[in-house]
Amino acid sequence: MRILFITRHYYDDIEGGGQEKFVVALANNLAQMGDEVGIAAFKATHHAPRKEVKNGVTIYRLGGIRELFSTRFLGFTQVIKDFQADAVILSTIQYAYYGAFMKYLTGVKVYGIVNDFHDIYGYRKVASIPFSINRRYFMHLIDGAIGANSYASSLIKEASSVKAYETTTGFDLPEPLPIKTCYRNYSENGEPYTFVFIGRMQKEKGVVVLAKAFENFHRFYPNSRCIFIGGGKYLSTFKEKWNGAGIEVRGFLPETEMLKELSRADVFINPSYIKEGLVITNVQAMRLGVPVISTDVGGVKDAITDGKNGILVQPENEKDLFNAMEKIAFSKDVRRMARMGRFKSSIFSGKASAGQLKEILEHV
Repeated sequence: MRILFITRHYYDDIEGGGQEKFVVALANNLAQMGDEVGIAAFKATHHAPRKEVKNGVTIYRLGGIRELFSTRFLGFTQVIKDFQADAVILSTIQYAYYGAFMKYLTGVKVYGIVNDFHDIYGYRKVASIPFSINRRYFMHLIDGAIGANSYASSLIKEASSVKAYETTTGFDLPEPLPIKTCYRNYSENGEPYTFVFIGRMQKEKGVVVLAKAFENFHRFYPNSRCIFIGGGKYLSTFKEKWNGAGIEVRGFLPETEMLKELSRADVFINPSYIKEGLVITNVQAMRLGVPVISTDVGGVKDAITDGKNGILVQPENEKDLFNAMEKIAFSKDVRRMARMGRFKSSIFSGKASAGQLKEILEHV
């Protein structure tokens, strides 16, 4: 089967977000299974070839006039014809309007992935009208929607009568992995007890809530620190206000360095109050054997069962987060929790997700 993924970003020198990691993992693993696979992106590395093969996957980088909103679908249509795709997978159902045009012009089967709440409803109220049009009209013109987690699947059924399918969100990490082997409780002596956040630096990711909760924790338990890793428009403002007194704002790190930093942490914290999907950074931490505290949002429960392989807290609740930080810092079960998290994380692999997607496409 010839499968073409359409995504917003494909950069060689900058690691993408969860959506991009998911698409690349699907593409690479499907190629290893013997399918012909391509990725077309309308934002990509400058000065890179327009078309090349990497890891058995054909990469198309659209640019110039094709980056203009009104002409993107024409560029994608040309790619579909060049690649001779049997099926097109949109990295987000937000692009259903592209998919509808491409299906009309080429006759190819088109499916859109739903990762989280925002894929269907948008991030801001200003986007409500175009997303409503997309949800009520264009989604029905493509061949189906693929929920990347149980939460996303429930959103599809709630928002639309479009045919729904389900996979798990899978991704791959560079080998060898720096697996955590040493676990400890908070102590006044030795290395500081370390919490780590990884993600975009924006308020909706809960970074201010975490900073305030840690500020309180540090007041009672001074041999501690909280490391923030990630870029974004809010980075400089956040760093200016919060860097210091146990808080270290590192900014963006390449993935290999980020994973090493994560494996050295005592606890990973996801304080986001965005209605996200699986939250890949939670699973990254679990796969490295790092205990996780996460807000109970979106599809987080697909990976974390509260008290068994992680701790769940209410979003935008500084006190609840502080209590969880205090609880895990003195827990006798932290090693068991981390081991159970590592075991659970194994189901969220790129190979497993690719196999599920392949089965869907072969039976539609």
